[in-house]
Amino acid sequence: MPPERQARALPSRLAPLTANTITDRAALRDELNRIRVDGVAYDREEQTEGICAVGAVLRGVSVELVAVSVPVPAQRFYGREAELAGALLAWVSKVDAWFNGTEDRK
Repeated sequence: MPPERQARALPSRLAPLTANTITDRAALRDELNRIRVDGVAYDREEQTEGICAVGAVLRGVSVELVAVSVPVPAQRFYGREAELAGALLAWVSKVDAWFNGTEDRK
């Protein structure tokens, strides 16, 4: 998303839901840029204490933006972020290929 569109999309105030919620617009922009580069997003107890998540965009599914998020209890998340992201990105790749007709649909 172009920076000017991103600036319009972000609310003027980022209200905290937990102690981990990103409430600084610059920090959120940095996180969005990291997500764009890495292709994976993390929720580190930012919405609900005790619950984390890993998410990714399904690019080949629709012309609309479609994403999947997998919630995980915090005690099973920390230290396993790379493993969880790798599994999710592998699944996303298969789903995208299936929707694009490049994967066997059996």
